[in-house]
Amino acid sequence: MLEEVRIKMWAAGWRPTRKEIEDILLAVESTMMANEREIKLPKKYAVQNKETKSFLKHNGSYNPCAYPYDDVESIEEATHWSDFRHVSYVARWYADSFCKWQIVDVDTREVLEPMKIGLGGK
Repeated sequence: MLEEVRIKMWAAGWRPTRKEIEDILLAVESTMMANEREIKLPKKYAVQNKETKSFLKHNGSYNPCAYPYDDVESIEEATHWSDFRHVSYVARWYADSFCKWQIVDVDTREVLEPMKIGLGGK
C-alpha cells in the first residue's frame, strides 16, 4: 500500500519522502480505527404476542382488506423494524387488536412496551 500511495502522490506532482507517506498512512489508519469504534449499528425491533410468544412477519400483502402478518416462532424469522416509532405504530394499529403485543429488541432481547401513538402517528 505504501508504494501505491507514493505512485499516486508522484502522479499528482507531490514528491513526499517515505517518512511523510508513513505518517499520512498512520494518521489515516488511526482515524479509520476511531471511526469503527464510533459506528453504531441501527437497532432492530420485532413485535411479539404477549400470550403466545410468537412474532409478526409481514406476509407481503398490501391489500388493505387483508391481514398483512403471519405468526412465526423465532425472532430471526420475524420482520425487523429499525424505527421504534414505526414498530410501535405497527403493534398498536396494524397487529391483531384482540391480542396484546410487546416490542422486543432483536439484539438484546429486551422487552419494551409500544409507544402510545394515535391514528395520525402522534
